[in-house]
Amino acid sequence: MENRTNGQFDRGFVPTKIVAVKSERLSSVCLAVFFMMLFLFSLEFLEKNYLWMYLAFIFFIITTRYVRFSWDVLPLVMLSVSMLIFYVGDINIKEAMRICSFPLCYFIGSNLLVEKDNRRWSLGKQEKVVKRSIYVFAFGSFLHYLLNFFYNIGSGTDRNALDIWSGAVRSATNQAILGLLVIGVAIALIFSNRGFWKKALSIVMLIFVISYALTLAGRTIFVILLACGVVGIIHMWIKNPNRTKSFWICCFIFLVILVALALFTFNIFGVRDLITSSNFYERFFKDTETGLKGTNRWEQKGYYIEHFFDNIFGGLHSYNAIGASAHDILLDAHDEYGIFAFASLIVFLGMSLYRTIKFIKDDTFSFGTRQLVLCVSIAFWLVFFLEPVLRGMTWLFCAFCFMQGAIKNAQKNVKKHMLNGEIYQNSIRR
Repeated sequence: MENRTNGQFDRGFVPTKIVAVKSERLSSVCLAVFFMMLFLFSLEFLEKNYLWMYLAFIFFIITTRYVRFSWDVLPLVMLSVSMLIFYVGDINIKEAMRICSFPLCYFIGSNLLVEKDNRRWSLGKQEKVVKRSIYVFAFGSFLHYLLNFFYNIGSGTDRNALDIWSGAVRSATNQAILGLLVIGVAIALIFSNRGFWKKALSIVMLIFVISYALTLAGRTIFVILLACGVVGIIHMWIKNPNRTKSFWICCFIFLVILVALALFTFNIFGVRDLITSSNFYERFFKDTETGLKGTNRWEQKGYYIEHFFDNIFGGLHSYNAIGASAHDILLDAHDEYGIFAFASLIVFLGMSLYRTIKFIKDDTFSFGTRQLVLCVSIAFWLVFFLEPVLRGMTWLFCAFCFMQGAIKNAQKNVKKHMLNGEIYQNSIRR
């Protein structure tokens, strides 16, 4: 029987049976504990990040009564197997755990809210899980970013940074990437129908990321910031059902940009001196070998492409020849692990791109959720082809796999409801 209120469908889907409140609460508690473990993974707490991931997996299996297997995890299984077989050098347990975490993350993400028998999850619950899947990795890595920022004050490490957990030197690129996901989250919150304080908090987070990025002197963060901002504002203007809010958001951002320009132009609070004396300015706006004029990443990519068929079973031949990565997830995977890993990535990334586009175009989901997925996906895709992700940033690829699994799960449940004649109300939700 359809449940109606004043002639309107209730928000979310119309269930055929009522889920027990006790079961719902127990599931919510289990999800909270599970996401806390993932938060510790993204924080790399005590330098045991992959241990936290496997503990989260064990907890998930224990507390979940049923799971479903899907063929679309197979490309990631193939990727992990290829990496294990063609691994260069001696492999240890820690490396094996790291490599096998990709299909594991996708599998968990795609089983967070499995529907069976009389169990049904509301649309709001499914969207909340998708958002939490993004927030937990974004804020965990951002906290690590902040901890390293304060830990390195006065350390004299210049561009590189000491890691708070290990005390070892962390490259500037690896440190900067810790602030990557929170950029996508902050941009999505700014260009959505969220309240003023959430937008203000997002701007504060961006200020922290940019401030430390000036010391780390990496260009990737600024490229991603610009791309997410442009895409976010275009998507808001086209898809946001609340046009009035879109207009005032644009006015607000325009005001923020004017204030920032005024601070720099008139050197208020010494902002211009801070920027022009930073490592970033020294590196990219002065004629040095490491500046914009001296960059050679396209030449490196060209070398990898030119020698693509020389060693189809990997072995790091191109890397050893020029002493640098291609800064491209596909070319780096091919060079290190061979053609099978390359093909597996092609298939998985192709499926992920199709799934993401389909999710963003689906008006069943709220504008805020689609905006979040879009901005974070832009950050992911750009860093995949700007940095050596599989070599030193595999936690980031784990986060991507987990997010894709969560999106797949939400899409599958919604499709199931539609086929069963259950209706979602397409209301304006934040």
